[in-house]
Amino acid sequence: MPVIASTEIDAINTMLTTIGESPVNSINASTADTRIAQLILQEVDRATQSKGWNWNTEKDVVLTPNGSNEIVLASNVVRADVNRQQYPDVEVVQRGTKLWDKKNRRFLFYSPLKAELVYLLPFADIPEQARYYIVVRSARLFQQRMIGDATGSAFSAEEETTAFMALQDSEDETADHNIFNNYDVFKVIAHRRYLV
Repeated sequence: MPVIASTEIDAINTMLTTIGESPVNSINASTADTRIAQLILQEVDRATQSKGWNWNTEKDVVLTPNGSNEIVLASNVVRADVNRQQYPDVEVVQRGTKLWDKKNRRFLFYSPLKAELVYLLPFADIPEQARYYIVVRSARLFQQRMIGDATGSAFSAEEETTAFMALQDSEDETADHNIFNNYDVFKVIAHRRYLV
């Protein structure tokens, strides 16, 4: 496994070297390749974090309506959800930076809600396993888009899979998932009780 440093500039330099370009000293370098590498890195970073991981998900965050009875989310929230058992009268989704109640078809909320929020964190603030996976995936995409040759990639699909598995292992070790604290699993188990 190649050593990849953990800063955004190091990630971009790793990506640039996959197409034979020289490293840059600044993200603000004016080369088109540097800007494309930065955009791909941001794209993969956002897609990866949007899945929601233990390290960027907060549970039981109290969301209070503002003076207009709307719940405005922080600009780095990429997903918001409330427990359907706890709040059966609403079905929330995120629209822009506000919560939308699909059930009642409105942005209006008249009392606070406890929600699970997934945040988009700065690259430097995410775990090393996540940064490594994002860099490997970004470098593969960058090389494919710039050169168009997937077979000669500096990082193989196998390395990408290994990096993702390391990220999953890290998640499993820190998240303490089990079948008893997951509502979706509970629904299946509870449903089966009534079928027997």
